[in-house]
Amino acid sequence: MLPATFLLDPTTLVVFGGYTYGPDTGLCERPWYELEPPPRTTALPSPSRLLHGMKLEPVDDEAIYTLKLDVMVWRRQKQTTPLPTSVAYLGQFQLPPLSNVTPALAMFRRVAFSATSSFHRSKSHLAAPVAAAAATAPPTHAKTDQHIGHSGAKIFHNLMSEMGVDTIFGYPGGAILPVFDEIFESPHFKFVLCRHEQGAGHMAQGYARATGKPGVVLVTSGPGATNTVTPLQDALMDGTPIIVFSGQVATPVLGTDAFQEADILGITRPCTKWNVQVRHVNDLARNVREAFHIATTGRPGPVLVDLPKDITAGICQSVVSTTPQLIGYYGEDKVHGNRVDQAANLAEAARLINVSKKPVIYAGQGTQHCSDQLRELAITMNLPVTTSFQGMGAFDETHPLSLHMLGMHGSAYANYAIQDSDCVIAIGARFDDRVTGRVRDFAPEARRAGRLGQGGIIHFDISGKQVGKIVPTNVGVVGDAAYNLAQLLPQLEAKPRPEWHAQLNGTST
Repeated sequence: MLPATFLLDPTTLVVFGGYTYGPDTGLCERPWYELEPPPRTTALPSPSRLLHGMKLEPVDDEAIYTLKLDVMVWRRQKQTTPLPTSVAYLGQFQLPPLSNVTPALAMFRRVAFSATSSFHRSKSHLAAPVAAAAATAPPTHAKTDQHIGHSGAKIFHNLMSEMGVDTIFGYPGGAILPVFDEIFESPHFKFVLCRHEQGAGHMAQGYARATGKPGVVLVTSGPGATNTVTPLQDALMDGTPIIVFSGQVATPVLGTDAFQEADILGITRPCTKWNVQVRHVNDLARNVREAFHIATTGRPGPVLVDLPKDITAGICQSVVSTTPQLIGYYGEDKVHGNRVDQAANLAEAARLINVSKKPVIYAGQGTQHCSDQLRELAITMNLPVTTSFQGMGAFDETHPLSLHMLGMHGSAYANYAIQDSDCVIAIGARFDDRVTGRVRDFAPEARRAGRLGQGGIIHFDISGKQVGKIVPTNVGVVGDAAYNLAQLLPQLEAKPRPEWHAQLNGTST
């Protein structure tokens, strides 16, 4: 529930959903952008950004949903210039089954009205927007004055160098020209001019897979941005880190159907891990760092940052925060190399592998960064290895233990091995339908052994949401695969398993 009390002073404006509360307006059934006189919008989010803070998520298999809402608080100076101070995650609302979003918002608004009935004003300054959110608040923000006097485009250029970007793929256009003017002939990185923005996105994917670094794409507004949808969706499915920076019309004309304006946040929300529209030049450095952090942590994926033209052309005139403010991203197992305590699960995984007679490793894309640990595990323990299409290359395919690729387009012997195995060790793989076929018929012997405690399906993944999502697992180990494999190895018993290898090699009698 929303906290019972907000401490407000005369310079504070609270915005939530389509409603506004302020000392002068009280609780207003109109969004901030319809207020008279309206607040200056250069530092306030658009309605789509506000709605971006609200989402419905299914809870388990029940027809119950959770509505998550961010309440955003701004302080307005006497000059009525809004300055973002903080965003607080306030809680969850349990709702009955919903057929669409509209009833959810209506029900939420009724809840919000009752919760806001005890709003109080206070002349004391607002130390924190919501005391109840203190436990989940981000760490103290680092601030810098190094961007003062620089345009948004110059800040972008400097940030790319700071983030270690050496190559940018893209295609220019009017809305993104300030950035192109700044990076023209830059000695810090190479710009690859593509013939189409979709090609730029796919090039960035290939770059990310080849280098292990996020691929960066720079395109203009409207058609330039929408042409990146296919590579964004592809990167989301494959877990490839790419960051698309799209130009946008100037903020004063957003929502007016200006030339080459498109709601790229709404369009790309289903096909990105995260997206954001920079609404003030002071937010640019922080938003860019947030984009790189989200794209490269946990299960990697695509991110889009929308850059209105007046933001990239505007001049930074104050000290800015550089620390990411990622509401809902704190405390999750999304940091690459995390050290989640999985001791009990690792011990059980080791036991099942040790007692099994026909174990096999199924390596996915998540093993690309831990090929050394994968090789040590396979060779030391004499375990055959098959891979997904995205996992190819993580294990030497000329090695005698390699079964090559699994699935519809894979080798017959790899598929037979999975079907006959009593212990499938999946590492960084998501069990795509091109691998499993009919899920209920996938790895029947391993499922049978799992019920008897003599083997089963073991799933290592960076994201707990992936474990057991497609194929039921006996043990799930969440976290960085390199770390967890290193912890698993000392608990395993090396066994030759001659009968199993003879069967795989076709030499059994």
